[in-house]
Amino acid sequence: MTRAAAMADFAGACRAHEEHSSRIRDDKIMWKSKEHVVWRIKGDLLVVLDTVSGHYYTLNEVAVALWRGLFEQKKTFEAVLGDIQSLYPDAPERAQLEADCQESLAYWTAEGLIEAMPG
Repeated sequence: MTRAAAMADFAGACRAHEEHSSRIRDDKIMWKSKEHVVWRIKGDLLVVLDTVSGHYYTLNEVAVALWRGLFEQKKTFEAVLGDIQSLYPDAPERAQLEADCQESLAYWTAEGLIEAMPG
């Protein structure tokens, strides 16, 4: 691969990441778990089960707040970020918190657990 081709690939990846990040922050986007996904709360822990693959996922405290805010309370991404900052005063700064939450959504999407729905 030539240097120019590598730079073009990198630029394309950056544009795709920026588009994905903008889409997540869009207040018109609502999130839903897919039909084959079930989840339960056990104490402070939330367990997500993909009934097709049999894989299960346990979420940490902040991820639980993100999941419940989006899928149980049907809030927007921005509203959930605000809730997390209020609930956890020691949470990272807004930009880092947003990046961490976007990473979780990207992972859950890639795993086939969730999908974005136009609001």
